[in-house]
Amino acid sequence: MKSTDISLDNITSLNDFYVLFEANALFLEKNHDITELLLKYKNKTTSDDEKQKLQWEVESFLFSFHGNRIFSFSTSNGKEIGEVAEYPQLTPHQKAAFDYITERSKKSKSALLLARYNHLLWKSIIKKNTAFALRASENYIKTINQCVQLLVENELDYSLTIGRLFENLVGIVNEGKVHIVETQKLTTHLLYHQPQISFWAKHGIIKDMLKYPKIFKAVDFENVLSIFDIRLVELDTKADDFALVNYHLPTAIEVAQKTKSDVKKWYNEMGLAYLRMAQTENDETRNWIKLDEYRAAIDAFRQSGNKEKKEEIEQLYFQLKDKVRLDEYKVDFDEETIKKLQKLQLELKNKALALLKNDPEYIYATIANGNFFPKYSDVFKATKNNENHF
Repeated sequence: MKSTDISLDNITSLNDFYVLFEANALFLEKNHDITELLLKYKNKTTSDDEKQKLQWEVESFLFSFHGNRIFSFSTSNGKEIGEVAEYPQLTPHQKAAFDYITERSKKSKSALLLARYNHLLWKSIIKKNTAFALRASENYIKTINQCVQLLVENELDYSLTIGRLFENLVGIVNEGKVHIVETQKLTTHLLYHQPQISFWAKHGIIKDMLKYPKIFKAVDFENVLSIFDIRLVELDTKADDFALVNYHLPTAIEVAQKTKSDVKKWYNEMGLAYLRMAQTENDETRNWIKLDEYRAAIDAFRQSGNKEKKEEIEQLYFQLKDKVRLDEYKVDFDEETIKKLQKLQLELKNKALALLKNDPEYIYATIANGNFFPKYSDVFKATKNNENHF
């Protein structure tokens, strides 16, 4: 459901709107459409008081939570190097706005909205109030269970929403040191008792578990590798192998290390996946990709202790190596141009080395301000009469 599917024809007051809004909040969250409905009613109402309250609501939803971090809707560099502007800004948020959000954090009937309001208040107040962390985590758990119920009822897939909410839950649980046992129980339920949740979502949950060792100990990972075993049986496409070697198997290896299990099995699976990827490369112009996949397979089999497979792929690697051909491009410059380019290259190198002596914030701000890039007018002038397409 999207905001365009919700009619406001019979809504005549802010209280009426909130009843409708809260009833549909979870559906709107799944489609990233919450602010659209808020703006829809803000544009309809003629009350200045309601418009102001709705503006505070909109701004509260322009913050994005990722675990224990909060991000503004947009950021940009200011006029001075190192200056960064954010919208909306958290710290100077008006007292009236926070008072209103605090009121909403107590009165809302939606677990999702209660989680968000309380999470925002937890992150915005310098002197932390554990009550906000308690209420946020409690309502994240309720909302995740609501999503699970929707999965059971064969509604649209809520796996991605579950993953996002879980990331926020463990972030605030770790920071506020609240509802740890409840979060551990929920995690077990999601991983082992809800087959409707996609593997991708479960993989995200496992990655979040690894990020927070104060919440999840080695014992909490005892059966996690069985989830990866099931995934290996389901694989049947090249895309699956790409995800395996870049995302899933590295996580399985981390889990195996944490539980002191056999990591060789997972390195061997990685070698097999790289080998399958190499075997699907039949275009000679892509031999350089195939060669690199052989190299990765060799390294994986080495770490797995599979000497026989390692030596087999080494032979394939050396047979292919001489067949790799890369496209060449040659641009002829006169001596004067070459000297200018060499001088420019040296200047850039010296400037870069000097820049690296500063703090990261200063470095990124300087690069973003374009000091290292040529002006548009210079580029246009230099390329205007150049017939070389490269």
